[in-house]
Amino acid sequence: MMRRRSFQILRLREFIFFAMVIVLTSSATLRSRVSAETVASSGSNALGLRDEFTGSPFLRWEVVRPDSTHVSFDKNPGALTITTQRGSIHRNEKSDRLGEGIQAKNIYLINNPVSEDVDFVVTTKIEGFRPTMRFQQAGLILYEDDDNYLKWGYEYNWPAGKGQGYCVLTETDAVSSFRYAEANTNSDEHWLRITKRGGRFEYSYSVDGESFFVAGSVAWGNRTPSRIGILAKNGGSPTATELDVQFDFFEVKLIPASSR
Repeated sequence: MMRRRSFQILRLREFIFFAMVIVLTSSATLRSRVSAETVASSGSNALGLRDEFTGSPFLRWEVVRPDSTHVSFDKNPGALTITTQRGSIHRNEKSDRLGEGIQAKNIYLINNPVSEDVDFVVTTKIEGFRPTMRFQQAGLILYEDDDNYLKWGYEYNWPAGKGQGYCVLTETDAVSSFRYAEANTNSDEHWLRITKRGGRFEYSYSVDGESFFVAGSVAWGNRTPSRIGILAKNGGSPTATELDVQFDFFEVKLIPASSR
């Protein structure tokens, strides 16, 4: 009886914490964040948020430069479909000759629900997307503004001039740095993950959703990102074909200190 009651109390704590995160994330302006103390007191290693994109968004998304003509919750039921289009946030994109100043649209973001002292894992799954032209890309983004962000995505491997790859790109004050990892071109499903561990961000991928390969880690920014989310775009390319990208889910999990 005592064991059952303890389990019920634990589940109640998880529910209360989850409700707190929902309220914080759904706020138009994030006034406070979940602290490490709150996470530790919840007694769970799997607390967080998840949007399955089943017909309508579950989370309160804020969209940077929304374009409804290139977004659908109905085209592929159970997924958020974003169609890539021309637009960039790379370096000084407003004065870029290739992109002619066109900025990326439909960057889907939520307010980061955790404080600077809390680590987290953000994961998404993309499918039905096979980039074959330069700058076609889709993935995760940690975002402050158009000149300060970390992006981890699946895209055309333009340095190699063929195939696909995973690319991490950090930008600080419009100065960027990137590196590529080879992709499994036999898969049409790709799980992408970013894990915040202290002041570094670990980036990994999977083709089955179970085994994740850590491609590396990078330092970026001087605090936890204020917003996190997903994007799909063609960069500044005037010739890249528009492609549908299906985002199957988006998930944020908080990492208690005892699990780091």
